[in-house]
Amino acid sequence: EVLSLQRDLALANDMKAKAAENFEAEKSDLLHNLKLLESDRDCVRVELENSTNSSSELKFQLMNKIESLKGKVFDGESSRLDLMNQLEQKDRLLDQKEAELGAAHEREKELAVRLNNLQNRMKIATDKSKIDFEKIQNENADLRHRLQAAESKCD
Repeated sequence: EVLSLQRDLALANDMKAKAAENFEAEKSDLLHNLKLLESDRDCVRVELENSTNSSSELKFQLMNKIESLKGKVFDGESSRLDLMNQLEQKDRLLDQKEAELGAAHEREKELAVRLNNLQNRMKIATDKSKIDFEKIQNENADLRHRLQAAESKCD
């Protein structure tokens, strides 16, 4: 009976070590994924800032161009058409930048949701590992108690 309890104790210790290894591996994987998401989020923020700055700069340039066009006297139809084409190109570029800005906002929202989900999964995994670890510790304590009782019987 003592040998059986010793084997059970060894098995419980092996299970405890495997649970700790699994917990550390899962924790490491989740932390790696978290770092990747945070990196993605930082990249999106930089893109968002660049798009915002570029859009603001384009608006400023466009407004300056409009003001300068208002002050000029057109001395020919071709000159006026060239300036209008340039203005339309700037408008299209501004629309494109605003669309990119909207896409960057959406990407940041998606990353925030993914980050939150990952943090929730990490908390659940940590809680589960703690429960498994406590269960193994309780089983280990029970086996030790039974081993001590069996050894004291043998004496």
